[in-house]
Amino acid sequence: MSEKSRKNTKKRKISLKALFADSARELLSVKTFVMLVLMTAGAVVLGSNYKMVVNDDLRVSFSFICIMAVAVLYGPVPCMLMNAVTDIVTYLLDKNEIRDYSPAILSVKLIVSCFYGVMLYKRYYGNFGYLKRMEEFFPECVAENLDIAVRSVFARTGAVLVGNIVLNSAVLYRLYRNSKFPIMSGGEWRNFFRWFKPRFETNMKMLPFELLIVFMFIPIINIIYMLVCRGFRQLCGGKTKN
Repeated sequence: MSEKSRKNTKKRKISLKALFADSARELLSVKTFVMLVLMTAGAVVLGSNYKMVVNDDLRVSFSFICIMAVAVLYGPVPCMLMNAVTDIVTYLLDKNEIRDYSPAILSVKLIVSCFYGVMLYKRYYGNFGYLKRMEEFFPECVAENLDIAVRSVFARTGAVLVGNIVLNSAVLYRLYRNSKFPIMSGGEWRNFFRWFKPRFETNMKMLPFELLIVFMFIPIINIIYMLVCRGFRQLCGGKTKN
């Protein structure tokens, strides 16, 4: 992001309201819908064919790569829409392998998608101050993508710790194990922790590998996207917005 762009960004008095408004406006672009379709297809393929099923209540997939990429490019609103469609389509494809579908589980995914969008939306990446200092040591493009990589690591860590381990576990246990959760006796809490232990261990074992993936691939997706958009705009005789 150029110095002029950064000044214009600051003039907008960045707020969550402005962030969500800008993200919602992304849906007015045909290019956005094309990318959402492509990313949704990629997420469904990753979620259906490249997953690890640990038990009835836990499976690990890599659809989060596409979801986080949409959060970087378009913000929370398209990301939430894409994640909802991906989750429903994946459920329909895997209906013989996973639990009955629940809006409560979808709500957790929407919360995680919103978190990704707020953390990663690229139009706001320069507003934390440190990026300008990074540009003293790296070229602008390198600084931007390094910033995206670092924030992707923090975003995925938060999503796993809060979304997968805390919220998903609470929802799944209440839906399918004990409807009294979290109001339970000592013995019931021991049953919960026995059920919860493999979820926690699996998520924590996978986390370093997932962080390495997002650190490497989210910036690569951003670079490819920028190169493709720049090529299309040059063919049309226009200039790149970014």
